[in-house]
Amino acid sequence: MLLPRLYVATAAVAALVLGAAPTASGQPQSVLRLTMVDGNGVLIQGAMVSALGSDGLRFRQIATRPTVTLRLPAGSYRIRVDRIGFRSFVSEPIQVAGGSSAIRLVVESPRVVLKDLEVSGSSPCGPTSGSTGLAAAWSEVRKALEIQIASRGALADEVFRRVSFRRTYDTNLLRLSNRADTATGLGGGGTPFTSASPSDLSRLGFLRREGAESLFLGPTEEVLLSDEFLQDHCWQLGKSSSNTVIVEFTPVPGRSIPDIRGSLTLDAVSARLQTLEFTYVNLPQPYRDETRGWVEFATSPSGLWYVTAWSIRLPTYVRRYVDAVNATILVRSGYSEDGGIAVPLPR
Repeated sequence: MLLPRLYVATAAVAALVLGAAPTASGQPQSVLRLTMVDGNGVLIQGAMVSALGSDGLRFRQIATRPTVTLRLPAGSYRIRVDRIGFRSFVSEPIQVAGGSSAIRLVVESPRVVLKDLEVSGSSPCGPTSGSTGLAAAWSEVRKALEIQIASRGALADEVFRRVSFRRTYDTNLLRLSNRADTATGLGGGGTPFTSASPSDLSRLGFLRREGAESLFLGPTEEVLLSDEFLQDHCWQLGKSSSNTVIVEFTPVPGRSIPDIRGSLTLDAVSARLQTLEFTYVNLPQPYRDETRGWVEFATSPSGLWYVTAWSIRLPTYVRRYVDAVNATILVRSGYSEDGGIAVPLPR
């Protein structure tokens, strides 16, 4: 199944979040302080809050606290609240006048049920009666990735312990060495991979040659949400369990350049995005079907999403002369893995 095009947060949206100056027309902005609670009166944080005006999106922000401050031109707005594991909530119109005001917004939205989704259809990009379930699961993936993108700026104020490592293994994946570096400081959990623009990845693939070196490009949140990636891959529900729901993707038939196939795993009860796993495909020898990556997602105490662990593992080779063929050939010597861990620390 090909997923439809979806809205992706961009730098232009980030500018709207930060903007407190008068609009281009000179109209001053009003300040709306919004406190969110659920139907039981429990304060909400870690949600994506959007202000929708008559001309579309005017403001979008990740709520790291139950009260968020919106700076908007005077007018009528609906407030949209997106939370992981809940259906999107859109308020009745709220009138924003000049000056400063505060409101308490009761966010009543039903939970998303993923654990009963059925898997049907076996042909990628072919007809499948499980498309409704896939759309529900993908909606939660999309929300998690968009919230993670929006979290990056606020993460600059969080203290993280970051560990980067390089490990080597033999051909049986027994660890031979482990070199690690640890640092503590502000900011963390950002995009772990070197990547390229979605359009370049669509045209040229996920592998670059730089002289004798091979550079494997990774799937960032922006790449996974892009129109190009959605259209270049087939999507379907994988074999899930009572605890997890799996969304799988694979390159569309006929796509032969270096690409990735993989899966995104969600918690079946909370609908939280847990991991991304992927394998590089359509690679030249000697890397064919042996290079893979893994990402684990988490939330900080303030509700911000970040990458808490990641790695990319690829095979290593040595040149060896073989008498039987009277030639020097590449022989696999093991594997090399680069990765990292990020853990938030109390302030």
